[in-house]
Amino acid sequence: MTLVSKKNRINNGEQYYRQMVMDGRGTVDQIAKELRRAGLPQHAGNANINSSNSNKVAANTFLVANSDQIVFEADLDDNGSVERVEYRLKGETLERSVVTKNADGSVPQARYEIVAQRVDNGGLPVFTFDGDLSGDKLVAADPQQVRVMLLLRSPV
Repeated sequence: MTLVSKKNRINNGEQYYRQMVMDGRGTVDQIAKELRRAGLPQHAGNANINSSNSNKVAANTFLVANSDQIVFEADLDDNGSVERVEYRLKGETLERSVVTKNADGSVPQARYEIVAQRVDNGGLPVFTFDGDLSGDKLVAADPQQVRVMLLLRSPV
C-alpha cells in the first residue's frame, strides 16, 4: 500500500506540474495575442476623431510600459469599440483588466481578474522591451517589441 500511495502522490505532482506549465503557457499566449492587436484600429476616417475623444480609435502607443505593468488599447473582440487592456504584477499575482472605452473616449475604472498566481521571476522582469532581456535598459517612448516572461512557483 505504501508504494501505491507514493506512486499516486508522484503522479498527482506530475499532473499538477503539467497543468501549471499549461496554465502559464496559456497566459503568455493570451498576452501575446492581445499585444499583437495593440493600437488597432488606428483611424476612424475622420481627422477630428482620435483615441482621446472616441472609443472607435485606439491609442497607437503603450500607455504604460514597464517591467511589471503594460497598458494598451485595442479592439479585442472586433465589435467596433476599443478596450483598454492592462496587465500588472501585484505581489506574486498577475492581474488583467479589460474595460470598453466609453463613446466619448473616457475610460471606466479598471476591473481586475487574476490570470496567474505564484509568479516568481527571481528578480527578472515580466515585461521587457526592444530586445532587452534583463530589464536593464530604459524603455523607449514607443517600444516595438515586447517580451513576456512568466515563471510560476509550485505551491509545494
